[in-house]
Amino acid sequence: MTTPAAPGFAPKRYMVRFTAQAIEEIAAEAERLTLLVGEEIARQWSAGVYAAAGTLADNPQRYPLLAIESRYIGIPMRRLLYQRTGASAKYLLFYTLEEETQDTSQTGGLDGPRVILLHVRHGARRPLTRNEGRTTGERFARGI
Repeated sequence: MTTPAAPGFAPKRYMVRFTAQAIEEIAAEAERLTLLVGEEIARQWSAGVYAAAGTLADNPQRYPLLAIESRYIGIPMRRLLYQRTGASAKYLLFYTLEEETQDTSQTGGLDGPRVILLHVRHGARRPLTRNEGRTTGERFARGI
């Protein structure tokens, strides 16, 4: 059961964005899954990852900050766990929040708050290393 918002109060919604690295990782994993379990399951998995990331538009702070990963990447990081079905593998979706950003459109105004998905990782892999975190942070800083 959810508590209704106070009159005149609208909860903040975030735009969900994906870095090039996250998109590449999703595509690579979908390709791997196609070979292992078939195209339909891979398509369901990929759509599920994007849908799960989309849920972060509402209350992305519901997941705690990750101290070690944040230190490695150099920005505050959070993690969403995605699992297509109860029996399928788990995936870790690492993301950060930007509360207000400069709009790059022609209006030159401010853009709203964003969730930025930085990295997608199979849950059975070893934890994120310092070098992987540094590489992810550098790619994010360069906008790739």
